[in-house]
Amino acid sequence: MDLSWLETPLLSLGDMQLSVYNVMFSVISLIMGFWLSRWVRSQLLKRLSRAVGLDQSTVYTIATLAFYVITVLSLLMAVSILGFDITNLAIVAGAVSVGIGFGLQDIAKNFISGLLLLFDRSIKVGDFIQLSNSDLRGTVEQIRVRSTIVKTSDDLDVIVPNSQFLSDQVINWTMSSDFLRLHVPFSVAYGSDARALEAMVLNLAKTLPDVVQDDPAHKTSVWFIEMADSALIFEMLVWIKGNHVLNSRRKKSEYTFALYEALRREGFEIPFPQRDLHIKSVAQGVKL
Repeated sequence: MDLSWLETPLLSLGDMQLSVYNVMFSVISLIMGFWLSRWVRSQLLKRLSRAVGLDQSTVYTIATLAFYVITVLSLLMAVSILGFDITNLAIVAGAVSVGIGFGLQDIAKNFISGLLLLFDRSIKVGDFIQLSNSDLRGTVEQIRVRSTIVKTSDDLDVIVPNSQFLSDQVINWTMSSDFLRLHVPFSVAYGSDARALEAMVLNLAKTLPDVVQDDPAHKTSVWFIEMADSALIFEMLVWIKGNHVLNSRRKKSEYTFALYEALRREGFEIPFPQRDLHIKSVAQGVKL
């Protein structure tokens, strides 16, 4: 079978001649490269974590960088198969830089920010974060080329541009520790026995689920905050850890319910603002 037609030039661009053979193998190399990069990104996460015992964020960083490297190499190989001189890529890079100057600043900024996040590791996949300039808080699911995916406690996926993590203040709740202290405020009426109240709250904290117990560095405590106009203000401080940190709001609500029921059961009065109104009568005979 005569297959010489595969090498017949279809298009000539200077010294480069495109044939069916070149185009076919270039497309095959692209498909194989993209398939390999996706396979490495998906399978490397599972196999490295099982074999080496690395944490999720480290494996994710390695897999993402491998994805980028394989993708770029497959593109270069496809271009080389077409007969394009790779040394001329400097011209292409110059054209791309002009494009960045005219309208791709945000894309370039977010891409570089994403690489910095992967290497800096101040924010990692699996961290529970909060953006100080908004109410957004949640778990980092993915760090992509342009944006980072944050899953909130309401199971919503929020797409945040990577550059925002570098320009704004970010609270990382799990960066160096998996402990979190919850402040549960409450108040009682004047005349309540503060020491008896403290003992009752400390005993209650021992029965609350998922509160850290028997840890000298993370002890439960009760703080007397203020003697306000109509109430004595206190706070119960308890520590939680691990996955419970991700549900801190739910835990705080659960502990507030338990504290309210205990105060009522033990007879502590829960105050409300009160004002005394004194009315003075005007003496008779006074001319107005």
